[in-house]
Amino acid sequence: MSRRAWLVLVGIGLAIRIGFFLASSGDPSRRLYSPDSFDYARLAENLRAGHGFTADANPPFRPNVLRTPVYPGFLAVLLALGGRLESTGVAAGVLLSCAAIWLTRLTARRWLADARAGRVASALVAVDLGAAAYANFLLTESLFVVLIVLAFACLAPRTARSESRAKSYFLAGLFLGASILCRPIALGLPIALAIGRPLRSGAVLLAGAALLVVPWVLRNQSAAGIFNVSSVADVNLFYHRRRAVRDALESVEHEAPKEIPGSNDPVRVRRMRDEGWRVILDNPLSYVRLTLVAWLRTFGPDDRPAALLLGFTSVPAPWWSAPRQASLGAQRLSVAERILEGAFLVVLYLLAAGGWRGISDPVRKQLLLSAAAVVLYFLVVSGPEYYGRFRVPVVPFIALMAEAGRPARTSSEDPSAPRGTG
Repeated sequence: MSRRAWLVLVGIGLAIRIGFFLASSGDPSRRLYSPDSFDYARLAENLRAGHGFTADANPPFRPNVLRTPVYPGFLAVLLALGGRLESTGVAAGVLLSCAAIWLTRLTARRWLADARAGRVASALVAVDLGAAAYANFLLTESLFVVLIVLAFACLAPRTARSESRAKSYFLAGLFLGASILCRPIALGLPIALAIGRPLRSGAVLLAGAALLVVPWVLRNQSAAGIFNVSSVADVNLFYHRRRAVRDALESVEHEAPKEIPGSNDPVRVRRMRDEGWRVILDNPLSYVRLTLVAWLRTFGPDDRPAALLLGFTSVPAPWWSAPRQASLGAQRLSVAERILEGAFLVVLYLLAAGGWRGISDPVRKQLLLSAAAVVLYFLVVSGPEYYGRFRVPVVPFIALMAEAGRPARTSSEDPSAPRGTG
């Protein structure tokens, strides 16, 4: 990809992100994605007020174990600096999403040791409509992506060599630990990335992640009797995965619950886990079918976030839902968004598939396998509740697979290579 084409695509990506931000500035409440944004805001406000990590609006301010501390802590810092989270918090998310574009290019350059590497991958991340839209909500996505891409950059073989290898792997572990405390869905990601690496390197990677995660697990055990980084997995198992299976068996359209009671009660959390697994294990085929449908939903066009940011309260129903009424403007937006994002996704997946042509090169092979490990991890831990939002952290790694298929620069193309004289 030429430098000019790369700059054009990155410029388009930045313009889309800024455009969504400006379009929603007239009504910042559009940037609150229920219920997650409200939980994060309340946790940040309580941290700022000195009440601790709690989502309670009034005393006794019970410790919260549903959410994890990195993103609310980040928002609390922004609150301390002044401004409203609907503005400053979302603006920070947009900046982080822009930073993810640059970090994707930096990661490719570190892995491939080529100053021109990363143009394809970063351009794909830039024009990802899903990332651009979700960056404009008060959500964890942008910060989470930055953390896991930073971790991946530290694992580059040309970065992690000889005496610096342990340091690089430990730093990668710290970034992964922070990502787990940003979104608990990443809990098993350090293990996924440690597999296939030298035993000592993998151990250092896991130690770095554990250094941040274990204290929070001990805090949850002490505060609420829940020995886990978060109760969100059990809550999702009960309220989303179990309910999705049950609703499918009863031929009822599944809807996410508006409230999640009992997420801080160890007895109720244990019951959620037991009942959730009971329903799933009793109906494994239904669960697998719903998960496969969720994969199609996740890796296909998602017009809802753009519609919400632009002020459409009702959008045309996606193919997996029952029909519903929507305004003419919403219908037109939906068609345009599905065409544009659908075309982008087709190009992304085709380029990623073509990237496996580079598997004969040892470094590119390691890049492909490591990026694939991240993608497969998010697929393995997925469930019927998945949708387009869960694709955002995966796209940079699909894009890096596409980058691996780019022809390597020859010495004659390298301006830094020594040249003969006269």
